[in-house]
Amino acid sequence: MIAPDRNTCQRKQDAQMMVASGLSGYQVCTFSLFMQGCTDIMKHSYRIIGMTLLLLLLGGCDGNTPLMDKVMHDKLDQARKLLDQGAAVDARNNYGWTALMHAARVGNRDLVEILLDHGANINVQDDAGISPLMRATIKGHVEVVKLLLARGAEVNLRDKSGNSALHWAANRGQVMIVKLLLAAGADFTTPNEQGISPMAMATGKGHNDIMLMLRKMGARE
Repeated sequence: MIAPDRNTCQRKQDAQMMVASGLSGYQVCTFSLFMQGCTDIMKHSYRIIGMTLLLLLLGGCDGNTPLMDKVMHDKLDQARKLLDQGAAVDARNNYGWTALMHAARVGNRDLVEILLDHGANINVQDDAGISPLMRATIKGHVEVVKLLLARGAEVNLRDKSGNSALHWAANRGQVMIVKLLLAAGADFTTPNEQGISPMAMATGKGHNDIMLMLRKMGARE
């Protein structure tokens, strides 16, 4: 079997990116035919320009605020400046995310603390029901989880699928975070919407340390 050449693979990747951005099949074909008639240098230049514009377009569709942008890029001083100038700390993007959710995902403890000090809602949930605590848990940011719990984050909030932060920690194998959540009073018995408990999550993923921890708390498979 003959393997596809490099140019064929590149054209396929370009087409997939363009379709994902919402272009029609006709537009994709037109661009592909145009690219075939270009030199390698021209192709490289057009590809960089096209993908840059695409990323800018997709980024703009998120509806992120300037504050969110600074938080996402770990710009602590610039984020603080915007907050001091009165930036809306709990403004949401098109998916219900706030700046605090971005900070929890990034894992910058200082950013999280500054946002909380400026009144950020610690228990806000996005359109999928994910809270900042869940977001930090999913990414495994132990220090951020500690801070959020210390500042009063609700440990038993549920997302739209019925998962708590403990479900997420058990699923991702976050041993230290499981300890923190249990110490904060996490409910380890209630299943999600699919009937899956944190213990079942850990069992299904083979996270033995978490399984033992939950068994000691009285959890049953």
